[in-house]
Amino acid sequence: MPKPAKNFFLLLFLMCASAAAIAAQSPPTAPPAPLPAQLFTAKTIFISNTTGRAATYPGISEYTYDEFHALMKSWGRYQIVTAPADADLIFEIRYATGLGPTNGGNSGQYAEFELTIFDTKTHVVLWAVSETVNPIKHKSGQEITEQALANVVSDAKTLVARASPDATGPATK
Repeated sequence: MPKPAKNFFLLLFLMCASAAAIAAQSPPTAPPAPLPAQLFTAKTIFISNTTGRAATYPGISEYTYDEFHALMKSWGRYQIVTAPADADLIFEIRYATGLGPTNGGNSGQYAEFELTIFDTKTHVVLWAVSETVNPIKHKSGQEITEQALANVVSDAKTLVARASPDATGPATK
């Protein structure tokens, strides 16, 4: 084998070996930080719908509230109350649209569900999650929207599981 070819293969071998060694070393990760205790200790929630703060599609505000309420009720973790004063937490749900990058670098419209969790005693935001409504081939707009909203509730479930005193680390979906 000619010397330049040997050098090339030796260099290639060393690069692969170095890459494997670097990949084997996992960067140090911080231990999971404690989450607000109210996420786990709360018994009651009030659901607030702030979808109407911006222009949206007709009926999306009612749909967002009704569907989120049904998903939270079926979870059964919290009692849903009809007055904020009777709640331990406020779960504020919002459907929002905005402009952002799309494939090809052009700006396009996107939609997402945002959930913000407030402590009723302090009015402090304890946590917030959002899920983008991603268009998926072979699914209707309603199916895509339902899945994104279900993902928000799944995120809340994961968060509450992590907030549990029995949690040993981040829960998985």
